[in-house]
Amino acid sequence: MPIELNKSGFIGSISYTKRNVNIFGEKFSDVVKINKDVRHSIKQMDSEYLSAVERGDMETAQRLVDEAAEMAGYTIEDYKDSHVAPGANIEKADFTNIEKLQELADNSDDTNLFAVAQGISIQPDDYFSANGPRWYMYDDPVGMEAYRNLKKAINSITTQIERYGEVKEMPVITVYRAVPKSIKEGYLQSGGQWVSPSRQYAVEHGSHRFGRGQYRIIEETVSAENLWWDGNDIREWGYDDGSNYVYKNTKNNRKLLDTVTYDDNGNIIPLSERFDANEKDIRYSKKDSPTVEIQDNQELNKLLAETDGSKYDIMRKYLIRQFKGHRFTMSDGRTAIMDNSDAKELSRMADSKRAAQLGNLKNIVEKAAYSHSAYGVEHNKFIDFHYYDITVKYQGSEYPIWINLGTAKNDGSNHIYSITNKEEAPTIKGVGRPVGYYLQNASSKNSISQNSEMSTPKVKKVTVK
Repeated sequence: MPIELNKSGFIGSISYTKRNVNIFGEKFSDVVKINKDVRHSIKQMDSEYLSAVERGDMETAQRLVDEAAEMAGYTIEDYKDSHVAPGANIEKADFTNIEKLQELADNSDDTNLFAVAQGISIQPDDYFSANGPRWYMYDDPVGMEAYRNLKKAINSITTQIERYGEVKEMPVITVYRAVPKSIKEGYLQSGGQWVSPSRQYAVEHGSHRFGRGQYRIIEETVSAENLWWDGNDIREWGYDDGSNYVYKNTKNNRKLLDTVTYDDNGNIIPLSERFDANEKDIRYSKKDSPTVEIQDNQELNKLLAETDGSKYDIMRKYLIRQFKGHRFTMSDGRTAIMDNSDAKELSRMADSKRAAQLGNLKNIVEKAAYSHSAYGVEHNKFIDFHYYDITVKYQGSEYPIWINLGTAKNDGSNHIYSITNKEEAPTIKGVGRPVGYYLQNASSKNSISQNSEMSTPKVKKVTVK
């Protein structure tokens, strides 16, 4: 069993090779000499592992993956309940295959939220209707919390199918699980672990099972097709994304145990980088968002310095003059334009940082990487939102930001709707994703919502391609 010492150390002592060592913040390497063979074994395994993959010996490659995971303290042991939660009894590739999901329901097996949204479950079709909570007796506060959160995802799926004939972007839903206070893990374990769409239900469960003050709540936003249900209690679901994981009682607790994982450039990730508890990415490390360094726009700064009037009005007029009618080409091929109302929204914050961003708008917008979309969101002007991720360096500081495009209701054109620091971005009610600093301004206040009581429209059942 590996001994892990944090950088700050632990107060106390350990015994290592018959030597007592007091630990008061010293580095492990300063007080313990590690066997040279152990220190270099992972690097040796890298060579053996990559050779095995190259010659197609996946049995050897998987054995080495398993050994590297164990050496790093990642195992398949977990803290699941004794009774197994709903989960996937089909391959991951079939999670959105309507025919396979229908077969599960026909055999009274678990189905996922994607299927449930299309009426595929052991429950009647009206279970999630506006009258469902009362008819099926889950209209208590906890049941209604679960219903509202599930209904948002269901409405997104049915709206997309009705509008596009397919689900372009799978909705997400935040779920909760109570765990013992000693559990440091930051993310849910997949496959056989109970979760709830109601935070209050998780709180009540934690207090009942572990005792008041002896539990904590893990909260995670998951994709709808990875949430599974046995049709019994609307408050109790299972999380299963179909992946093969190992776990460790640390914040970044979940790592893939796949025989081969690849980085964002398609390169095989060596074993020495696979199981790093300091990295959030389940493969090993997440690719950084694109970064662009910007300087003050001298023309815009001069206009702002010379005005005795509204700096906001100067910035708005500058944007209209420079970019009205201009087509921005996004990194994923989408095109976006800017009209007078877009310029008005972008100019609402008239500080030097915003002036620099707007003065370098084309560079920032077109270099941002596509992140995700929210479809079927109610808004006074837009029907969909698309989010792009970029880090802006300005005057020695870095600002991770979202570029938010809105798809217009009237003609389907995309507009640059907001640029916002990620830390400041609020969440659209009913979407669960950040969408931009200006969505709650006077012109759109309270306009973004999902009606949780809305009846699910009858739509053709579809498979996500």
